[in-house]
Amino acid sequence: MAKTNYSKVELALEEGLRKMTVTRLCELADISAGIGQSQEPENTLTKAQRLLIRRIQLDLMRLRKKDNKIYTKLKIKKSELTKKFEHPENLTKEDWKMLRAIRKKTKTLIETIYPKKSDEELVEKEQERHITKRFNVNEKWLPLK
Repeated sequence: MAKTNYSKVELALEEGLRKMTVTRLCELADISAGIGQSQEPENTLTKAQRLLIRRIQLDLMRLRKKDNKIYTKLKIKKSELTKKFEHPENLTKEDWKMLRAIRKKTKTLIETIYPKKSDEELVEKEQERHITKRFNVNEKWLPLK
């Protein structure tokens, strides 16, 4: 079997990568000089804002599993929240303050509904379970006595 010579392919790849880096550097130079426009739109959300919206959505999903009337407890309409979540780049500072307040409320509701168990309780529970543990037996089966 003949040996394959990849030197031409490697040279073509190297040349293509060089061209890509040159064009990217030219774009960055134009942006820094103010000649070109940046690729990012002006109304982008920060990472903290996206995280806040996502956490509120997750909290509401979690609370809806326990209580269907969660929106009345939060004193807000579901349609109003969904409109704000659809276009978060158009929110004002007051809207962001309101969303932060909603996040605090949902956080306190989750803490009351789902109390945190201490590590000691979990360890004791697992120890009790493992005392009577039988190997290669489904745990859903009734134990033999």
